[in-house]
Amino acid sequence: MRTSATNTAAWPKPAVDILFLITVLKKILASGCVIKDVCVQLHVSLSESTMIKMKRAQDVLSQKQQKPVSLEMVFEESLSLYLEKFDPLKKKVRMGKKRNSNSTNANSGSAQLGKSLKTPRGRTPLSNSIKHQVYLNSKGQCTHINALGKRCDETKFLDIHHLRPLSQGGGNELENLTLLCKGHHRSIHLRHPEISSN
Repeated sequence: MRTSATNTAAWPKPAVDILFLITVLKKILASGCVIKDVCVQLHVSLSESTMIKMKRAQDVLSQKQQKPVSLEMVFEESLSLYLEKFDPLKKKVRMGKKRNSNSTNANSGSAQLGKSLKTPRGRTPLSNSIKHQVYLNSKGQCTHINALGKRCDETKFLDIHHLRPLSQGGGNELENLTLLCKGHHRSIHLRHPEISSN
């Protein structure tokens, strides 16, 4: 029986190990993981309806943050919101904070009612109910229609636009408001500089 000596040529050289580590670090950075976090790759099968919900949540979160977000960020935000709402420990903390804020704000609430809400430029802000109604009427999609009659597909980075500018007597009524993506909203204001203050 022959015994073989350890083959030192089979072991990687230190330079190869360093190159390997650099390659791994580049892959980690490219994946979007923060180095201090441990990234776990998860493979799941989703129904079409669940994937549609995920994509819609991605659009909503992108709109909220005003930047593109990954599906990982959507998943993380969804889990955070779910735990915030249903985790008994977090619920208890939230209820305690609510009790404290109710007792401290009981006297100052009446003083706040008389104040009129104005934006820094002197415009009255849109109420949340009007904003929600504009989104519902537009189905959360840009309402711009191109020369061929096709509606813009954009569902993120949306702005509420006044059809008749405030500077020309338009108001914040639902009939005067529409939803446009940032690109189409900007192009309207560039083509019509007289309404650029709206």
